[in-house]
Amino acid sequence: MEKILKNLTYLPKVTTALGYLCILITSLVLFFGRNFDSLTIPVLLHIFPDFYNHVSNLTLSLILYTTFGYIGLMMDITLKFLLITGVIIACINLLVEFFIPFLNTPDTVDAIYGLSGVVIGFIVLFFAKKYGMSANIT
Repeated sequence: MEKILKNLTYLPKVTTALGYLCILITSLVLFFGRNFDSLTIPVLLHIFPDFYNHVSNLTLSLILYTTFGYIGLMMDITLKFLLITGVIIACINLLVEFFIPFLNTPDTVDAIYGLSGVVIGFIVLFFAKKYGMSANIT
């Protein structure tokens, strides 16, 4: 474990680590809210009646992107690289939604939710890069 920590350029501040954990928990609650009534958030259904039909794209994009980015930030990847990664994830989302019909029914709203997950993820990673990491002095 010490060897792994020594190879990291940055370590997350406590607030960043807790924020990342909150994003994961929130994403999982939203994802499983479509299957378990106890996790469904009625306010979301009132505002967006079809929310739980599309939430998987948002949460999967968000979890994938923030997890990759969070680990990458500790290894000192650049914001440019994070942005390129987000664009690639967004393009894959659009490709699956519109051009691979045997995996998925083409759906514009699903694509928008997936893109939203990437945008939210980039905003989180941007602030984590700017304010949420400390130099690793171990």
